[in-house]
Amino acid sequence: MKTFLIAPPVGNFGQATPGISVLTAWLRYKGYPCVQWDLSIDAFHHFHSQEYLRQCAKVLAERAKVSIGAAIEGAEGMTRGPGVLNPPRPGEREETVLELALRTAPKIEAAKIRIREAGVESNAVDMKRCVETIRDAGLVVGATHGCFFGYNRYDVPGAFASWERMLEVATTADQNPFLPYFQEQVLPRIAAEAPELLGLSVTYMSQWLPALTLAHLVRKAHPSMRIVMGGSFPASVQEDVVAMPTAVGAVDGIIFGDGEEPLSRYLQAMAGEIGFEAVPGLLRADGDRYVMNAEESKVKLDEIPPPVLDLDGIELDRYLVPKYSVALPATRGCYWGKCTFCNISNQARYRYRRRSNVRAVEDMQILKERYGTNWFDFAVDSYPPADLLRLSRAILEAGLEVEWGAEVLLDKGFTRETLEEMARAGCRTLRFGLESADPDVLRDMSKRVDPPVAARILADCRAAGIKTSVMCIVGFPTETQSRMMRTIEFLIENAANIDFVTLHQFGVVPGTPLADEPDRFGIRLLPKPGVLNPSLPYQNLNAVSMLPQDLPKVIDILIERLREAYPNVGELWTSAIGGWLTFPAACANTPEFFKTPVEMTNA
Repeated sequence: MKTFLIAPPVGNFGQATPGISVLTAWLRYKGYPCVQWDLSIDAFHHFHSQEYLRQCAKVLAERAKVSIGAAIEGAEGMTRGPGVLNPPRPGEREETVLELALRTAPKIEAAKIRIREAGVESNAVDMKRCVETIRDAGLVVGATHGCFFGYNRYDVPGAFASWERMLEVATTADQNPFLPYFQEQVLPRIAAEAPELLGLSVTYMSQWLPALTLAHLVRKAHPSMRIVMGGSFPASVQEDVVAMPTAVGAVDGIIFGDGEEPLSRYLQAMAGEIGFEAVPGLLRADGDRYVMNAEESKVKLDEIPPPVLDLDGIELDRYLVPKYSVALPATRGCYWGKCTFCNISNQARYRYRRRSNVRAVEDMQILKERYGTNWFDFAVDSYPPADLLRLSRAILEAGLEVEWGAEVLLDKGFTRETLEEMARAGCRTLRFGLESADPDVLRDMSKRVDPPVAARILADCRAAGIKTSVMCIVGFPTETQSRMMRTIEFLIENAANIDFVTLHQFGVVPGTPLADEPDRFGIRLLPKPGVLNPSLPYQNLNAVSMLPQDLPKVIDILIERLREAYPNVGELWTSAIGGWLTFPAACANTPEFFKTPVEMTNA
């Protein structure tokens, strides 16, 4: 009984999300035929292509009743910056979207080639120019179709306002460029594979509408084919998903939690060996509604034989990186699991688990030999220092030459000795969730961070040669402007030991203590504006705290405040911080590289 696992667009063009590859490895281990397809990267190349941008230009020209020749003449002088993202200089007129399309189309293929070439990670100007060209292409596609479109975003105005509107967007091509693309290029592939079960892995919100679109097309073309969905996005809005009408979902079921055991059990149910109600963690279709099965399952990570993921079928050379970095899920859950704002990877339901060091090293050895890359990104919620130290020693004992990065807490267990051992084992980057440097805000967040200890860890990382990224949240309900400035001062004071800074706007996430006990944090939840809300609207009732509607402007002001210490903050190093641009650059360059302003010239 064959399974076809697909990651729909819009995902990560620098790295395949590991979900379908982990499940492919599991099903093959269990004896089930399985193929996988990261449709997200294929869709990226389709829409970000010279041919497609020229098609967009024709549509835009017809809409504006302008000849292509005249538009080309107008576009020839428009060579600055990222197109419509920049305001015109004094004396210049604003570039039209049609002119942007005609200017971007001839450059897009070269940009995609350049950003994959060895050495680009040490040329910040070329990297920035490539990224801006790709962003411009997304602006053109979005303007052509009346949607928000980019390399990491797809949304249609009002699509999440109601189930009825969501169904309309998923089944009509007016604002949905994926519908004709799927009809022409995806349905034939699915028909050729002829699976009994189609699985759609939805990691990001940007994948939801395309996933629904594909589900409806497959349901119509192959009525007997079973379709299931899973991934972290539906899990993050589970409370809303269970209320979705089956006419909107078009899938036979949605799996929450670890997918390994439920997926193999689902295949057993398809074979008549068990009932579908026996599949753990399954939201199954029952008439016009979905019904939730029993408690979700969690797999024992060491039960999965090496390698933990199978990249067969993933075309690594299509990703926009000079060398591919494998996302290796060596742990699941968060060992702290108490942050009041966080609900990543269902940490409220699952405790921290890790794969043994023996298994993890075997994973890396096999993947390195099989796919020719020694770059690994531990795509996990958090990795304790003691476990990373043991893993580092296992890597060294095995004589395994790899380079890797991980997302971790600012845990006092990261001593200088531990960090030095990690660096010897190939650690090149660590991503830290500082969130705030104010003790009162950290207490309210239940965040395990002590600012003086954090400063020491960052200094020890610098001494060990490990590049650092620091992520902060702006606008936590109890954060006043003075408390916020303590965080900014911390970032400036420790700039010599921090390579990348990212500021995130605070939001109330379903399933967190903030959402469950809003009074405790001085906020009032407002009525939901639609369906599938990954961030809940709220009113901040705390005195002298910041208003939600002001936060985007506040972040812009803070970025400018940080620019002297971090010249490229908010620009080149903000995207895909785990494995796309930052990791290759961190492996190849000194800290001074990241603090050098990227000066663009007309080209």
